[in-house]
Amino acid sequence: MKKIIILFVLSLTFWGCSKEEEPVDNTIKVETDDLSLAPKQTYDIKAVSNSEITYSSENEFFASVSNNGIITGGRVGTTNIILETGVDKKTIKVTTISSNYLYPDPILDFGSSKSSIISKLGTPDYQQSIGNTIAIRYDNAPNTTLGTGYFFTDDKLTIIQTRVKSAYSSLLSSYLSDRFVPVAQSDGSFIFFNALNPSKITVGVSLTLYSVDYLDVEYIAFSSSSNMVSNIKLNVF
Repeated sequence: MKKIIILFVLSLTFWGCSKEEEPVDNTIKVETDDLSLAPKQTYDIKAVSNSEITYSSENEFFASVSNNGIITGGRVGTTNIILETGVDKKTIKVTTISSNYLYPDPILDFGSSKSSIISKLGTPDYQQSIGNTIAIRYDNAPNTTLGTGYFFTDDKLTIIQTRVKSAYSSLLSSYLSDRFVPVAQSDGSFIFFNALNPSKITVGVSLTLYSVDYLDVEYIAFSSSSNMVSNIKLNVF
């Protein structure tokens, strides 16, 4: 009888140990990995996992995300929203797009040569030079602006300027706010930056009243010593 009991126990142990437990699936399953939003538009991420998912944005200037996975479009541009569980990671590419195209977004490649800009935009409509400074102009939105001028000193792009008709001032305010952060008013100019974190600012924009009929939008490479209002005497408009 004792022998039978021992064999029975061994049998239970043998068959019990032979059955492997199913591994827990901690991967993240997400509905989409590419998304376009308008500024301030929201999207509720549809993702599931057996583990808790945490959310973060690589650059909140372009899009932010809440702890509950709600994405909000920021300024015009592209960033990644990161989903993590500790054992898995997924990304959602988010592009914020504005429907306000008052004029074509200028090329903000400061330091570029004149030939480099011309290779991208084509032959300019006008050109002027004084000493080591050259300015070229593109009449790319004649209904709303007098054009966009690119200023080069020693063949390096230093300033970009667009002269906008004042009749479109409300659209201009929306256009700039969709792309930059309004931060201050200085010497009659409204100042915008291209980042939320001061250490990440690379472009400054000033909006200034030129005359009753026109407003000037000036883009410059930003540094702590940047002069947000140009003293360049060239006028390509």
